[in-house]
Amino acid sequence: MMKKIGNFLLALVPAVSMIVLELLMEVVVILGIMFMELISANAKGMPMSLTDILNSLPQMVMDHYMLLLIMIQISWMVGFGLWYYFGFVRKKERLKLAQVFSVRSFSAEICLAVGFYFIITLYLSFAGFAFPNLMEDYNLLMEQTGIADRTVLSTISTIVFAPICEEVIFRGLTYKFARRAGLNFLLANILQALLFGIIHMNWIQGTYAFCLGLLLGFVNERYHSLYAAVLLHALFNFCGTYLAEALGFLPDVPGVYAGMAAVGVILVGISWYLLKKEKSVKMERAAAGRITDGDNMNF
Repeated sequence: MMKKIGNFLLALVPAVSMIVLELLMEVVVILGIMFMELISANAKGMPMSLTDILNSLPQMVMDHYMLLLIMIQISWMVGFGLWYYFGFVRKKERLKLAQVFSVRSFSAEICLAVGFYFIITLYLSFAGFAFPNLMEDYNLLMEQTGIADRTVLSTISTIVFAPICEEVIFRGLTYKFARRAGLNFLLANILQALLFGIIHMNWIQGTYAFCLGLLLGFVNERYHSLYAAVLLHALFNFCGTYLAEALGFLPDVPGVYAGMAAVGVILVGISWYLLKKEKSVKMERAAAGRITDGDNMNF
């Protein structure tokens, strides 16, 4: 019993540690910015007081936010990646991409990512109507942080680093510790998705992040490999950045969003059909007698 309680507490640690590490990195970077500004001002013969620097600090952080975010993500990948590797991967059989994906399963992930994105557009449309203040805060956050931009740095951060970091933390560490604590798939999946939604720290994004987390947890369980979850996460973020731009010509009216959501439901249905037809990796290897229930395979 104590071991299960310990594992349950460990399931909460990655999300908390993620926030703490982010705050520590922000402090280090902010101190670095302040130091560089002092040096630069003195070199130009225009010394700045500490008060001047503190007053201009929020804008300076926003100007360098994407670089700051990438540095934070690198720290997450190193720290949590090592924890996941030594805790769950090193002594287990690791899968190659070809063992996880077929053309059918890859197509299923594309349909699922695009379909879910289309459904989310209807949710965002409704949120803008029902909760205008929350939606305004959400849009301001996306604009100020540059997350929705299409620069090289934002693309690397959003489509490469974020999926890897967040999948290792939530569908990796959190989910696996929750299962070790004795939670079944449903409860463990809800726990990791809930924490995934909470760490986004705003209601609009947190709500759809929770739903996305459930999907990512299902895919992770289906293939018993984070490869599948990382790919789906990257595809969804790609849709939110580049597909959204490509569809920018569509009129901003409820009928369009409803139509996109209907297409999204169809695509999710197609994805579900493809996934049901595709034998999971665990099923195939269990049939061959190479794994038993409770075994995990990792990337």
